[in-house]
Amino acid sequence: MRIVVTGGGTGGHVYAAVSMALSCKKRLGSEVLYIGSKSGPEARIARDAGIDFEGADLSGVAGGSIFAKARSLLLFIHGLRWCRKLLRDFKPDCVIGTGGYVSAPACFAAVTRKVPLVLSEMNFNPGIVTRVLAGRAYAVALAYEETGTMLKSKANTVLTGIPVRKDIEDLRDGKERMKIKSEALREFGLRERRRTLLVFGGSQGAKAINTAVRESLPGLMNRDDLQILHITGKRDNLDEGVSMFPENIDGGELVYKVVPYTEKMNMAYAVCDLAITRGGAGTLAELTVAGVPSVIVPYPYAAEDHQSRNAEALVGAGAAVLVRQSGDNASEAVIEAVKLIDKPMRLRDMSLKCGDVYLGNGSNGIIEILNGLSGTGSKAGKKSE
Repeated sequence: MRIVVTGGGTGGHVYAAVSMALSCKKRLGSEVLYIGSKSGPEARIARDAGIDFEGADLSGVAGGSIFAKARSLLLFIHGLRWCRKLLRDFKPDCVIGTGGYVSAPACFAAVTRKVPLVLSEMNFNPGIVTRVLAGRAYAVALAYEETGTMLKSKANTVLTGIPVRKDIEDLRDGKERMKIKSEALREFGLRERRRTLLVFGGSQGAKAINTAVRESLPGLMNRDDLQILHITGKRDNLDEGVSMFPENIDGGELVYKVVPYTEKMNMAYAVCDLAITRGGAGTLAELTVAGVPSVIVPYPYAAEDHQSRNAEALVGAGAAVLVRQSGDNASEAVIEAVKLIDKPMRLRDMSLKCGDVYLGNGSNGIIEILNGLSGTGSKAGKKSE
């Protein structure tokens, strides 16, 4: 099969698309083309993974001035025409969209050129592309069964989970996890036999969480049993050229390591006992796959508060605790995390309960959909009710 994958805007959409592309290449022998934004991270990530990439000038439409929205609309129209030409030349058997504004032109182009479209909807609340195109897609792959009730009744919805990177799926193997943990201690300069708190805000960073952690450090300096791995995000690491974070601390007491950005999230998950993070769909799927307990701080300005809805399944299963930030203050999340990390039996129970709400395995489900499309193997999976 010849497959186009598309998605971007945030790391969650990009890594899901790359995971799906690699699965198609390995399991179906597909020739895969990734269509994304020239300015997004997907160009580098796709090419590093050995996936052919084509990029257009695109921008989101949420917020901003009327002029910014007009520019976004013009870029979308240009991107739609460009994608139609790409699809005409590449002649794909299917287009797979993993979400984000970046995916819109290629997904709309697929519909207008009558190329079968598979939408991978990772969020509990479906995004605008999914809402508009669900009824015209060959299938809509869902992470949450309830999402199907928000779509047009004629949509072919299939409960699949979310495509997650193989190096994170590998953490489910106990021996592999211990090996990666050992490598992570060296990679990040951490110590053995310490409780490890991982802090990150997704690929874009999270200023409120970053600030809360920075302000909590004086009260944690005497903790000789604790270490913090803080992935700040490139955007929030610098303030007018000056780091907003203290230097790495590695004395006889607290160990605090600052990393602006890493693609080695499998190592970060393997080494930590608890994570503080946002509620992005890709992140939550990775946490459930890796068995990492979490304190989730939903981004309060996310469309339709969808990060809170994403988190409900983990919180309901007992795999996570949800703490809302107050304005731009996320200090309560840090306080809750420090309490939790001193309760190893509670953390162990939360880790086990990640398996009850497992959101990964999306690549397998979408491969089954593609098998049904090509007429090889079993038909598309069970339709969600």
